[in-house]
Amino acid sequence: MGHFGFSYVGAIYLAMLTIPNLIWTKHQPAGYNTGDSFGGSDIACSCIPAAGTLW
Repeated sequence: MGHFGFSYVGAIYLAMLTIPNLIWTKHQPAGYNTGDSFGGSDIACSCIPAAGTLW
């Protein structure tokens, strides 16, 4: 098996994805629809089985 090391590029990529989302959750516009009527949690959970196909 190979050795899993630390990737600075990967860490920067994850930070670039995570930080704007954290800022967005703290400062959402007034009256923004959270997606409860659309079923946003179903969409977020539907991508989990696809990640298992990579193994």
